[in-house]
Amino acid sequence: MRDDCHSVALGQTDWLSSETVYFGNGGVSQNLLDLLKNTEVPRVNREGLYNYLEFGYSVFGQTPVDGVRFLPHSSRLVQDHMGNLSEMRETDPFDNLRAYSLSESEIPELLRAKIQAWEQSLPSSAEIVLPLSAGYDSRFLLWALDSPERVRAFTFGQSDRQSDSVEVRVAKFLAAKKGVRWEHIPLKGFHQHLNSWYSIFGPSVHAHGMYQIEFYRRIRDILGPKKTVLSGIFGDLWSGNVEIPTISGPSELANLAYSHGLSSNVEEFRRPLPPLVERERFWEEERAKLQDPRYRIVALVRLKIILISYLLRVPERLGFETHAPFLDEELALAMLNLPTNRRAGRAWQTDFFKKEGLDIPSVILGSRQNSLNERELTRTPLPSLDVGLLERYVSRPYVEA
Repeated sequence: MRDDCHSVALGQTDWLSSETVYFGNGGVSQNLLDLLKNTEVPRVNREGLYNYLEFGYSVFGQTPVDGVRFLPHSSRLVQDHMGNLSEMRETDPFDNLRAYSLSESEIPELLRAKIQAWEQSLPSSAEIVLPLSAGYDSRFLLWALDSPERVRAFTFGQSDRQSDSVEVRVAKFLAAKKGVRWEHIPLKGFHQHLNSWYSIFGPSVHAHGMYQIEFYRRIRDILGPKKTVLSGIFGDLWSGNVEIPTISGPSELANLAYSHGLSSNVEEFRRPLPPLVERERFWEEERAKLQDPRYRIVALVRLKIILISYLLRVPERLGFETHAPFLDEELALAMLNLPTNRRAGRAWQTDFFKKEGLDIPSVILGSRQNSLNERELTRTPLPSLDVGLLERYVSRPYVEA
């Protein structure tokens, strides 16, 4: 694609960078491993590794691999006639939509209009795969769909007895309420997919979503490939489930990681610590906007989407198409701009579901235990870490522990 008469655009990202564009080592790709094919032993970028360990995934445009970066949101990667690459930033849609406001009643109608327009773009015989849980996001999507007869909903449980999980019992209730075909997908042995996970993400994020590979493999066994998955990715963050406290400096940017403890203790990183140049640059560029609590949520999504996009990338790798309505900037900003007291605890959505008869009766009980990963670690332990390699960067006792 020609950018102008002197340069060529090699890649472009949307307002959230929902599809990662990696570049370096003489190439550009959406798969980091493509840029390592001609490198026998990739060099480690200590700053990139330090940030990776603290966040649990690559951040600030930097990977743990020296010489390989990724494009930030709202940007183009441009190559000039000499072969030099540069990042060209475009206008941030947040700046244009920061005042975009809809009422509580208008937001569901906007979601429904967007989903039903998408439905109409599909062949009339196309089946829609809806991963349905006990949460609000998939329930919101279920409400908005116009053609329940072609929806296939699937749920996995997280407790020891998966069929007794609250996710399974609530999803079964919701599917019956809306007249949607539903099935429970039991999960086991998903650590066997570790190599498949690495082939998709390489060393850009931690090994986190092998259960999703198992989930969609089993769905593919039932339905076959080339179906479309309707994903509720990030709906919870826009709607009020998370609030990020004020950030006062670069050292507090890790508050945006939202890693649920799935990160490393950087106090164990070997001294001297690397200069955190990219973190400082990010802070200087974003510090004014980060004073806005709405933008802190946007920044969180932009940082973490390199990991959470596995909810889209995994089914795509297995032959599904994906559609993610909550990545739409109008819908996202409309939810972010609701009054603070109505966003708190997602009160506006709770009231909406009650009005629509989609609240969950108290008689539906289920286990809220989340032992899925613990159980799998016992059944199928992961390979040991390479102590000899990692002790160059992290204390040996910490790696061995």
